[in-house]
Amino acid sequence: MSPQNNGGPAFPHPEAILGKDGEIVLLHEYGLCQPGMSLLDYFAAHAAEDDYMAHMPATQREGDSLKKKDGFRHTFAWARYEHAADMLAEKLRREGTTE
Repeated sequence: MSPQNNGGPAFPHPEAILGKDGEIVLLHEYGLCQPGMSLLDYFAAHAAEDDYMAHMPATQREGDSLKKKDGFRHTFAWARYEHAADMLAEKLRREGTTE
């Protein structure tokens, strides 16, 4: 899964509505169409502890090794997003899409 693919908005909404005189009103022109939380963010926020802990280093030695390889210490937030990325990839696989 590419970093650009965040699954789109978690709570999609219309980009336009019909005005009182039947005209099309583009909500973004009024600052009313904000994308908000992505599906990736939603999955990360709702990851169960058992799920995201599976992505954490099991030992201090493994953590140090990963830090040396990746250049950063792996945190709970990182683990949540790793789990969320796995969930999003599985969703795309089930839908038969490749992003």
